[in-house]
Amino acid sequence: MRLRVLTLAGLITLAILVVMPKAIAQTPFLPKPEPKTSLSGSNTTMVSACVQLDGSCMFEITARRTELPSRLRSTQQILTQISHNYFQASASDLSVQVRQTKDLKPVIVVNNQPLLTITDEDASLQKLDNLTLAGQIARDLQQNLKRAKQERQPKFLIREAKISGATGLLMIVSSWSLIKWRRRDKKHLSQAMHPTSTAIQALIKKLTQQQQQNLKEVQERLFQLAQVAIWGGGTLIILNRFPYTRSLSFGILNFLQYPLRRSEERRVGERV
Repeated sequence: MRLRVLTLAGLITLAILVVMPKAIAQTPFLPKPEPKTSLSGSNTTMVSACVQLDGSCMFEITARRTELPSRLRSTQQILTQISHNYFQASASDLSVQVRQTKDLKPVIVVNNQPLLTITDEDASLQKLDNLTLAGQIARDLQQNLKRAKQERQPKFLIREAKISGATGLLMIVSSWSLIKWRRRDKKHLSQAMHPTSTAIQALIKKLTQQQQQNLKEVQERLFQLAQVAIWGGGTLIILNRFPYTRSLSFGILNFLQYPLRRSEERRVGERV
């Protein structure tokens, strides 16, 4: 019985980890530093960051460390306004074009509204020329904006609500099953600790109790991890299914991964 329940918990955890890679793969890291120039002073270092839509990284822009926040904020505001207007419009027509300025810099224009001028630093980050990068971003925006609008339609939201409800029910059943097993296992352990009289029996009892205590601690940790996987993973899956809450799920994942990234940065610094 114990093995079956632990196997069930493992399968549930595995299922959550299999469903989540798409969300994790799209997780934006803001800011995402990409040193491109070894100039004196940290303020002149080239860094990059993601411009987001529904929490997903649409494209990256690059600038000096002191200039990036302003450029990122401006581009993000324009994309937010463009996407809002497009989502509110009854028509599904979407025009994403690449135009060139007088100095031959490509500009991405969405529904006749300029969004982004591709700089040499942007192109250098992707190891592409300016025009090729602009075309790539334009194609991705066309696809992502259309998908984002479809995800806001009632038919899509109803379907996702049903899936989320089934996910929530699975979380409750799984958690309840683990709690029930845990209570039964504790009762079994307490019954196994029957009194003994002889010295040999007392020694055997002491060793058995120590072994059972160690097993109990391991089981308690596994139980806690399984509960965290069920409720934490299930909640992230539900949040990730809706465009209005997807950015929250990515934010939580970012927060959880932050200590790992800091630890990795420290190890890299120590090796250097």
